[in-house]
Amino acid sequence: GSNGGHNGVASIIENLNNPDFLRLRLGIGKNFGAGELVDYVLSDFLNEELPIVETMKDKAIDALLHLIKVGFARATSDINSEKLWENNGIFKQNI
Repeated sequence: GSNGGHNGVASIIENLNNPDFLRLRLGIGKNFGAGELVDYVLSDFLNEELPIVETMKDKAIDALLHLIKVGFARATSDINSEKLWENNGIFKQNI
């Protein structure tokens, strides 16, 4: 894969000398004016964002465990289709 314009991913590709590794993308929204995105992603989380960060972290861990359990192809399909998640964002244990 490519770095998708992300300097951190570009650095990983450069240091691994290989673009082939799994990536888990976490969304941050799209409501940024010119020059605001870089400042936002490089800043500390706001206190009111911390519960969201914890939820994203928990979902990322659940997704990784699912990938280990069922393999790349099925996990990718399940994760991207959102069928792993209950309405409240909690991981479905029996999938």
